[in-house]
Amino acid sequence: MSRFHRGFAAASALFVAMTASATEQDSLIIDQRVIAIDAQVQFDSIATSRTKRTDSWNLSRIDVGLVIGIGGRGVEDRWHEWTGRYDRALEIQSVVWQMQRPRDFRKPFSIDWSAWVGLNASSLQTVRVNLLADSLIGFLPASGAEGLQQVTYERFPIGAGTGVETDTLAVPIDFQQTVSPFVMIRLSAHSDRFLASLGLGIAVGTKRQGRIQFQSPELDSTPFIEGALDRSIWQPRITWTMGWKLASPRWSVCATGLLTPLAQQNHYMGLKVVYSLASE
Repeated sequence: MSRFHRGFAAASALFVAMTASATEQDSLIIDQRVIAIDAQVQFDSIATSRTKRTDSWNLSRIDVGLVIGIGGRGVEDRWHEWTGRYDRALEIQSVVWQMQRPRDFRKPFSIDWSAWVGLNASSLQTVRVNLLADSLIGFLPASGAEGLQQVTYERFPIGAGTGVETDTLAVPIDFQQTVSPFVMIRLSAHSDRFLASLGLGIAVGTKRQGRIQFQSPELDSTPFIEGALDRSIWQPRITWTMGWKLASPRWSVCATGLLTPLAQQNHYMGLKVVYSLASE
């Protein structure tokens, strides 16, 4: 074999070796030199991993709220427009079951379901009818420094004629305390700083409520109408919450509302403080 043929065979063997070496790993061939490239493909473990739902019974959050009554089934049931004072209620509730799912940080917020139990302690205005004046003809709503007033009207003889005397007297307002345990299912959405929820539940009252309906002063008319008692001690509840997490992620402050459609005081608004027992 000539020198040319031996050189050609050696070059061919080197080329095959370099090609085989190049196919086994990432490389480039420049001027008959193999340059290895350390290239690796990495996959986002967050994007490919599935979040596992773990429903569980636990005590992970406590809500405490103070609300005031601003509504009524009708104008006559809105006592604050007459008395200038508000019904109020203090609520404490805690989650007992929650659909737990690890936070998916690719999404702006997370959604979950939970079950709650709680206690509502209400302070509702009332008037003792037996303390109202016998000559009562109606009421005047509170204005300025004056509270709710009852208007009296009396006729009395003067010589051969008849005199008339009208007067206004303050109406003593009492507060009746009631306690109502309740259960609730809540749908919640939350992000790093914002949270919102909508809940549906039912409460059981310790006593039935009934309040009179005030009437404006008129002669020869009924000064007030006896209020019908709530038809059942079982009261459906609808609640909503919207708020923000504070610098400490365990604490939040929220605006909250409560609807109790069957009660005379059927709409409350207020503030709530939320404390998370478990960190997110």
